[in-house]
Amino acid sequence: MSILSAAAHAAAGTSRSSVRVAAVDLQHSRRRSSAVFGPMTVPSRDVAVERLRAMSAAGPEFRIGLVPSASESRWRTTESDIGDSVVQVTRLSPGTDPLTLLDTVRSLPDAGVRVVLAGDTTAIDFSHGLGDVAFAQAVADVMLGGVPLTDAHWDPYRRRGSRLLAASARTFGSDPRRLVDLLRFHRRRLPTVPADTRAVRTIERSAPDARVVRLSDDDVATLRSLRDRHLPGVSMFVIHTCALLAALDHAGIAVNRDVTIPFDARPYLPASMGTLASFSAGLAFPVDAATRAGELQAMMTAAARMGRPVANLAVSTAKVRLARRSHLHADGPWTVTATSPRADLLHSFVGRIPQTTYSPFTDPGRARTLIVSDPVSPAGITVTSATSGDNALCVTAAFHASVFDGDRIDSALSGLTDHARQVIRA
Repeated sequence: MSILSAAAHAAAGTSRSSVRVAAVDLQHSRRRSSAVFGPMTVPSRDVAVERLRAMSAAGPEFRIGLVPSASESRWRTTESDIGDSVVQVTRLSPGTDPLTLLDTVRSLPDAGVRVVLAGDTTAIDFSHGLGDVAFAQAVADVMLGGVPLTDAHWDPYRRRGSRLLAASARTFGSDPRRLVDLLRFHRRRLPTVPADTRAVRTIERSAPDARVVRLSDDDVATLRSLRDRHLPGVSMFVIHTCALLAALDHAGIAVNRDVTIPFDARPYLPASMGTLASFSAGLAFPVDAATRAGELQAMMTAAARMGRPVANLAVSTAKVRLARRSHLHADGPWTVTATSPRADLLHSFVGRIPQTTYSPFTDPGRARTLIVSDPVSPAGITVTSATSGDNALCVTAAFHASVFDGDRIDSALSGLTDHARQVIRA
C-alpha cells in the first residue's frame, strides 16, 4: 500500500467528524442511482481503491466519505474502508447485457458508494443523497481517469458558502422581475388533479427493474437533421420526451398528467462555485401524448428564464425542514392502485457520462452508458437518457416489475425512434 493510500485509508477509517448538509440531501438519501458504462480502460481494483480512498480523505466537498442519513442534518464521515465496497469480477461475455452487473453491485453490503469492475465495464451504485450525475461523474473521473485531487478542476467544489443562497441571489437579485414572473406562473397554473380514490394494493419494497434502448450515431444524426428541417429551435430532449409519452401510450401504459423533468440548477451558480451534491430541481409539466413539442419547449424555456429551478429548490428545502420538525420523514408502506395504475413519469438527460476527456471509450461503436435511478414513486417510471461514445443515445427506463409489465416498457422504448419522427413531422 502506498503512502498516499495509507494516509487516505487512515483518515477515512478513524475520523469521527461530521458536516452539515443541505435539507434536500436528507430527502434524496432514500433513493439510489446506478451507472453502468463501457467499454473503456478500467484500472485494477488496487488502483481504483487507492484513488477512491484519496477522494474520501480529500474532504466533505467530495461527498464520497459521508454516511447518508434521512433524519440527521449533520452527516458523519465514514469509519469504514471504501475498499470494502469495490469488487472485481470476470469480464462480461460478448453479448451479455451490462445491466446484469446491477445484481452484483446491489448484492454488496449497504454503503454510500458501491463499485463493480468487470473487465472493460464499470458499475457504480450510490445514494442519491450524496449527489446526482455530477457526483457520479466525479467518481468516474477520479477512479478511472485518475484526475489528481490537487487539479484546478476541483477548485469550484472547494469554495465555501451556501450554493442555494448563491444561486438565489444571482438569479433573483440580478433580475427581480423573475419573482413577478414566478408569481404570475403560479396564479395561472392548472388546478391540481384530484387524488385517485380507487382501491389500492401494497407492493414489496425492492430495487427497480430496468430496460434500455440504444439509438445509434446514425439514428441520432437522422433525427437531428429531421428536427433541423421541421422544428428548428426545439431541443432533441423535448422531442424525445414527447416521443416517450406517445410510445408509452401506444404500449398501453397510462401516464399521469404532470410529467417531471429535472433541471440542473448549477447554471444559476457563479462560475467560480460548483457542487457535487444533488443540485437539480424536478419540475412538473402538464403534458400528455398529444402535447406538441413546441408547446413543451415553450414551457421549459419559460421555466428556465424565470428561475423556476432555483425557486423549486428553495421550496423543497423549506418543506423538508418542516417535515423534520413534524417528524414526517418515516417511510410508509408502498401502495399503488389495485388496477391499471397510472405512471408517474420522470425523464432526464444527463449529457455525456463519463466525460471522454478523462475516460475515453475504447470502442465508441459499442459504447453504453446506462443510468438506473429509483423511480419517484412506487408507480413511477424514471427514464434517463445519456450520450455515449460519439453521439449514440442510451435511454434507460427504471420501474417496479410488480407494477408495470417489462414487455410493455420494452415495446415503448423500441418504438421511440419511430415516435420521435412522428413528433417532429407533426
